Amino acid sequence: MESLNNSDAIDAALASLPSENWQDSLLDPFALPDMAKFITVLQQALIEKRKILIYGDYDLDGMSAAATLYLTLLRLKYALQELQNAGELEINPKLAEFLQNLQSSGDFSQIVAQTRTDAGPIIQADYNLAVYIPDRLQEGYSISEKAVNYIISEKYDLVITVDCGVKSAAEIAKLNNAGITVLVSDHHECPEILPPAAAVVNPKREDSAYENRDLSGSAVVLKIVQALEQSWRIKGLLTSEIVEIAALGIISDVMQLSWENCLIVRIAFNKIKAGKAQVGLAILLQKLNLAPQRLTYADVAFYICPKFNACGRISDPYIGLSCLLAAKSDFADKCVAELLAVNEQRKLMTEKAAELAENYLYAHADALQNTILCVPLSAVHAGIIGIVAAKLQEKYLKPCLCFTNSDDSEKILKASGRSYGNFDLYKVVNTLFHRRPELFISFGGHKQAVGLSIKSEDFPKFTAALQELAANENLLPENITYKYSAADNLPDLPELLQRNATEPYGQGRRAPIYLYCGAYRNIAALGKEGKHVRLETATGKKLLAFNRPELQKMCTLTPNNIVLLLEAGINEYRGNLSAQYVIKNYCLTPLTHKLRTVMNLQGLKATTIYQVLVDYYLVLSKFSASALVYFSDAAFVATYFPLLRAYLHNEMQTEYTLSVTASIQCRQILAELGIISVFPLTNEVQLLKINRLQQKINLQAAPSYCRWVQNENK
Repeated sequence: MESLNNSDAIDAALASLPSENWQDSLLDPFALPDMAKFITVLQQALIEKRKILIYGDYDLDGMSAAATLYLTLLRLKYALQELQNAGELEINPKLAEFLQNLQSSGDFSQIVAQTRTDAGPIIQADYNLAVYIPDRLQEGYSISEKAVNYIISEKYDLVITVDCGVKSAAEIAKLNNAGITVLVSDHHECPEILPPAAAVVNPKREDSAYENRDLSGSAVVLKIVQALEQSWRIKGLLTSEIVEIAALGIISDVMQLSWENCLIVRIAFNKIKAGKAQVGLAILLQKLNLAPQRLTYADVAFYICPKFNACGRISDPYIGLSCLLAAKSDFADKCVAELLAVNEQRKLMTEKAAELAENYLYAHADALQNTILCVPLSAVHAGIIGIVAAKLQEKYLKPCLCFTNSDDSEKILKASGRSYGNFDLYKVVNTLFHRRPELFISFGGHKQAVGLSIKSEDFPKFTAALQELAANENLLPENITYKYSAADNLPDLPELLQRNATEPYGQGRRAPIYLYCGAYRNIAALGKEGKHVRLETATGKKLLAFNRPELQKMCTLTPNNIVLLLEAGINEYRGNLSAQYVIKNYCLTPLTHKLRTVMNLQGLKATTIYQVLVDYYLVLSKFSASALVYFSDAAFVATYFPLLRAYLHNEMQTEYTLSVTASIQCRQILAELGIISVFPLTNEVQLLKINRLQQKINLQAAPSYCRWVQNENK
């Protein structure tokens, strides 16, 4: 089934996916390196009732991986213990029969009791099972020294890592020396020498022939559960119970939507729509007013995942883990309330940190010219720098690393990075890690995201070396397929409802973006401050533009057509469904009435050049604040300069526009005065940054102005 690499073929396969025996469409789990050894060790530990600790991570992928494995092993430990107590030595078919009865009776909720000390893991003492999640600030990513000491002191027999462990060779060796067996399951990039674990299951191993390299940590665990089912011939009795939890990690870690990943998420959505979601997840959906019947990848990515990640970032990751493990509604209610409260705190912290990041870029405009943005944020919580990096990446369309010294002494900087488009951030940083290891304290990650630590004093050397490597890499946006909607042929509600059956649409498998070219009418501002706009097409379809207040005014200044990029979705209000179209970007066609064009600044009077520069600066400021940071002179002078000038001067018709030459000359003067910074990207496109005006401007300080201006005193 992995050969389904065509979008239409995947759509058809997902739409017709059977609710039962979907596991047959998954790839063979034993194609993953070390899977057979992993399962053999794990089964023996379960039969012998050995004391097992699951070691996870503090992000949602780590939480969902840990919860998936914990619930699976608890079911098996319970079932095996009951069979052994009854003297049933033959595991099959008795195990399958027992698990089926366990599902139908609902008794399992009675044994998912959670016991946790103030600073310890979640423990199920009756079944010798525990889950340990490290503290982000005190322990950091992967197996910590504190955890190693705890595991040894509590005399665990087997440690299973999920979403981590592949780079913890020293810690695993110490556990081995203490007589503790370690199994590693991970999806991060592997070192040249694997850790000394009894088995290392990772699709990114060099010797892996597994077709899907883009498994999340939770999806790797799902493959382990699938392998357990095959080994004990209990197909579907384990994977069907935890698939919606495993799917969260795929979405949260923004994994490529290969066929197998699509299948896992689709089955999860089907289970949620059938009202069979895990209790905590179901209650969270209800609190967020997300309809299970129309749940989308975007809903989970933007509304669900941040709530769990907030706990791991700034609070207690066990809140999120407990929510995923909750089997009773009253306990789940409490967990969800805590999730939402922590997320509100995280949002406030992120807003302040993002403002600090923008202030840094204003003060160091040359940093925008780098292939990878590197932004130091003094005393910002380490748990949110990844979010800030993602915001900067989205705005400036470049990979970004944000650094902070909040966790340790000022001698150490921790960084979190997010990639952009097809740029492989891990590859570049990993190359630097091998060439200049002395610049690193720690490093890990994958193509889309990395984490690292360096000495504060090495920040200039690190960034210089990183930019030198990155300059040789192609920085390309992700390919997006547009659907052209001539004659207002946008999808209607039935079509959108049908498309919902072919979710997920996300990383590597984007939902269609519609290109609409046509007339418009009835433009109106929305919201208390008029920040949003509602626009109707010629046939009456209502389109929404969020945070684009200038669009309404600009549209009143020209009767011409508009070119729109749209996303289409489903809106529900008071039980009524409707198609919703959201404008992602727009371009107005040039004005039809004749305008005087300023062809060249050279030889003009000083007062005329001054007025042109004032208009240019005002329009440029508005353009940069409301549209793209990327700038094309041709597009700017054809439409946006005359329209935005009219908008700012409250004129229905503007008196003049500029030629491309005049626009370039204006930019040159403003750059010489330090009012803007210009970074060429291609022959036609620049990256512009509007700098703050610190003092009164003296045009005589611009050599180009002095050279071009007409001497009015002659």
